[in-house]
Amino acid sequence: MTTILKKLVSCSSFGRLLREERTTLIIIKLLAMGIVAGTMWGCTDSNKTPDPGRELEFSRYDIEHSVAAPPSDKIGQIKLNTDREWIGGEIIYSERDGRFLVRDRHDGSWNTTWAYAFAYGTFSHKGIRPHQSATYICRETGQKYTVGSDGELKPVGSVQGGSEKEIRVVSWNVGCFTKGTDAELKFTDINAYEALCKEFAELTWQMGADLAGICEYRPTIFDGRNISSDIFGCYPFACETTDADNYHGNALFSTLAIRNVRSLNLGIGTALEGDILIGGTTVKVCICHATWWKNRIDSDANWRELKALAERYRHIRNVILMGDFNVMRDRQDRSWNLFADAGFIAANRATGDSPLLPTTYSNVLVSDAADNILVKGGRIANFEIIQSTPEGCDPLTPNPADKAKWDSVNLSDHFPLVCTVVFP
Repeated sequence: MTTILKKLVSCSSFGRLLREERTTLIIIKLLAMGIVAGTMWGCTDSNKTPDPGRELEFSRYDIEHSVAAPPSDKIGQIKLNTDREWIGGEIIYSERDGRFLVRDRHDGSWNTTWAYAFAYGTFSHKGIRPHQSATYICRETGQKYTVGSDGELKPVGSVQGGSEKEIRVVSWNVGCFTKGTDAELKFTDINAYEALCKEFAELTWQMGADLAGICEYRPTIFDGRNISSDIFGCYPFACETTDADNYHGNALFSTLAIRNVRSLNLGIGTALEGDILIGGTTVKVCICHATWWKNRIDSDANWRELKALAERYRHIRNVILMGDFNVMRDRQDRSWNLFADAGFIAANRATGDSPLLPTTYSNVLVSDAADNILVKGGRIANFEIIQSTPEGCDPLTPNPADKAKWDSVNLSDHFPLVCTVVFP
């Protein structure tokens, strides 16, 4: 096409050709195809399939959407728009379909074909199946992929510089940095504020987590200062919810880049999610804080929210779900089974007569495992709860009347959960 355009430009009668309607339409179409190809493929040669060793770029690796999503997965469903012969937009790899699709940047519509789609693989009704001999690279992350025996993309090493597929995770309800007693308190004494930050930052550093999910988070508790830098400044990547009122704030801090971040409205409770790469594997991560009551006014908000979370991730292969689930003690088995049925395993044992480890929160209404880390697609190792036990108290049978004693030796009324998650 480049050759044709050069000849047209050099032609002395180019102005006359432009006045001919048919020729003008042809040129416009050629130019449009060239723009799309240059943007989406980085090549203007439309007549040759790339060399087998060439790295083909695509925009984004998607673990959520699917052409063949079942009716129970409304969030992941794709409705194809195949009215146009080809479509401009972002080339996206759908992990669930094992196919490349294109998504229009303007209206969000999906299609199976685009200019030079043939270069990316073979056509099917689900999209373009990758070439067995080609190498692909995600422009968003820099991650490289080869093609497996079933046509699926397989990560080559890791953009983090190795092939390590494990991550150290912490889930912590920080109680608005007031031990859960006040969701609006602001410090007026700079020395008291800095002393608090020092304690939290030291414990955060000692835990050494790659990913920290924080609920009951507040971005600032002293005018002109930001918690993100004063306590969690050791993390290069951070995202926070905009709504931090009434204990609803959530935050994710990570040594790995977080992409596709979004806040989730569970009803009354809140959650914050994003995608990270762990050893080349794309993993959905989420910190949640479910409603901590059920009553006649709100009906059973806690149950509705737990069910919504379980269903949201039912069809996604790799997930780390952290948070304060506020599971009610009188139905803890039923509640945790929602997640077990969706394919999750729990770090803090969720069923049985006694918890695996000491409770994370001393309340007679909620489960001993109210705070938890749930995982899909990986296994959990080295799980621990970090707490200091006051003299005369039993961590296995906490008494809410002893709250002041627990608060005197811990930074929050909830205790951090730390574990290692390993993906195959």
